[in-house]
Amino acid sequence: MKRSKVRFIVIVVILGLIAAFLGYQYGYNKAHVNVMKADAVYEGEATGLYQEFVSEPEQASARYAGNVVQVSGMISELSAGPDNTILQLEAGNPMGGGIGVVLDASQQKEAERLNAGDRITVRALCSGLEQNDDGLLAALGSSVQLRAAVLVTP
Repeated sequence: MKRSKVRFIVIVVILGLIAAFLGYQYGYNKAHVNVMKADAVYEGEATGLYQEFVSEPEQASARYAGNVVQVSGMISELSAGPDNTILQLEAGNPMGGGIGVVLDASQQKEAERLNAGDRITVRALCSGLEQNDDGLLAALGSSVQLRAAVLVTP
């Protein structure tokens, strides 16, 4: 009887290790998306993408989150650091918010030439809508987050 319990525990541990390994291989270790080669599920103005997320957040998240989008707009804010550049594209919200863009590390040289007020087009992976549902920050607006962005037209 004891021997069968030990055997059962060993089998459960082995199956757990196999499941953890497969989860790592297919979840964390998956290939990176080449945003320039992947088909964009949205191509258009920053205001259009933002309005879709504001008016129908669940449907827009299902349609765009995790997919490549190509967005054009005017830079309203720019924060350049040594490792990354973060942009905010104007999206027509007078209370703030818009399209938050984190440029890919390979874009640092091109990012040095950008200024607030420039009109650009980027291709990026959409992470979805970031919002704060409580307090005064909610009134300031929310942002659609784009990551691993590549400049199409500076």
